[in-house]
Amino acid sequence: MSSISIYLEENIDLINSIFNKDDTLILRKFQTQNNSKRSFALFFINGMVDTKMIDTSILMPIMYINDEIDDIDMNLLQNQIIISSQVERSQDIDHIVSSIISGDVALFIDDMPECLIIDCKGFNTRTIEEPEIEKSIKGPREGFNESLVTNLTLLRRKIKTTDLKFQYKKIGTTSQTMACISYIDGLAEPKLIDEINKRIDGIKIDGVLDVKYLQELIDDTPYSIFETSGSTEKPDVLASKLLEGRIAIFLDGTPSVMTVPFLFIENFQAPQDYYTNYYYASIIRILRIFASIITTGFPAIYLSLVVYHREVLPSTLLLSIFASRQGVPFPTVVELIALLLIFEILIEAGSRMPNYIGQALSIVGALVLGSSAVEAKIVSSAMIIVVGVSSITGLIIPNLAGIFIILRTLFILFSAAYGLYGYTLGMAALFIHLFSLESFGIPYMATMTSMYRKDLKDTLIRAPKWFIQKEKYGGRR
Repeated sequence: MSSISIYLEENIDLINSIFNKDDTLILRKFQTQNNSKRSFALFFINGMVDTKMIDTSILMPIMYINDEIDDIDMNLLQNQIIISSQVERSQDIDHIVSSIISGDVALFIDDMPECLIIDCKGFNTRTIEEPEIEKSIKGPREGFNESLVTNLTLLRRKIKTTDLKFQYKKIGTTSQTMACISYIDGLAEPKLIDEINKRIDGIKIDGVLDVKYLQELIDDTPYSIFETSGSTEKPDVLASKLLEGRIAIFLDGTPSVMTVPFLFIENFQAPQDYYTNYYYASIIRILRIFASIITTGFPAIYLSLVVYHREVLPSTLLLSIFASRQGVPFPTVVELIALLLIFEILIEAGSRMPNYIGQALSIVGALVLGSSAVEAKIVSSAMIIVVGVSSITGLIIPNLAGIFIILRTLFILFSAAYGLYGYTLGMAALFIHLFSLESFGIPYMATMTSMYRKDLKDTLIRAPKWFIQKEKYGGRR
């Protein structure tokens, strides 16, 4: 640990050398109005501080200090002169530099072996808005933004108890990104808290810019296509998870908050489920599960029936399918994969375009290309229906959209090789993989296979709130 000098000019040269070629660093040298013997120097980063606060809380109180004060020392400045809620003293040059980068102001005084670090942060942040992915018709609309302090405040407003704990950490050898581990003392497992701290402390990476970095670095199964840690941008969702005994990991600079442990059934739960009638919420949840089966299995089952198991289909339907395929030059599997690829390209292009162009591109592109391809006998009309239904149902759960694409492709390849036997084999392999996963020691499929009624109250259906008890990693309270 290197310390600062008692000489002001040496400290100024030291800070300037550390921030060499950084024009955002601002140096403000000044003296008191009535005592020109004592010199001061302020260092801060332009754009990360509130300059009005610097003027009123630091410069004015020091420059217009009382005439009767002969000697200015650190205690006087810290406790009587500077007007700020957070003022600390430090000799460590690394800590001082880190504080300046974080948006604090460093005050150096001539003939003083210490520096005052004053909280004057004032950089702009995005306003609190509703998250795009987790939109809800009913319930709270506010969402996290990129400010760590704002996000912690939003959570505090939901859970007003001293048992809500926050632990700060810095991640990234270069980025020095501030992270915060949050949990409710008495509900979260101490072993789980220790394990998360151990995994985060073991991260060796230059920079962490989003919680997805952390998910890849600390997940139990980083090579699985399924994520064993969750994320949310809504304070109400995070509050409910903490009340179930989970642990949240905030990261400065991102609106997403990581939650662990994470169960597979949570992919099919939505915030709106808990703000609507439980009958309707249960129906919608079952619909999401049914849609996930359709989007991953419908193309593979269609391929199996048309190529290998034609006897299963009614004669009228079979004749209709083959009539639509008259003149199509490609095998069914090639036709299916090509159409799915085109649909994904249209969806990706529509998401990258500006809103007023993207919607038109997705709708008009699909209609024009689809009808033109059928008329040109490049694809069959039945295949357009299969691919369209599969692609649309895949959008009902945005968090699993990428996983659906991978599973859909794998099932198609299995079905192309072995028909329905291949699809069954693929499903068996999928379930074996799911049941082998764990999320920080908790089985990934927990509550899905339980025979206890208390574990099934918030899985396939959403039970009434008076039935949902305080069970860890189960339904909301």
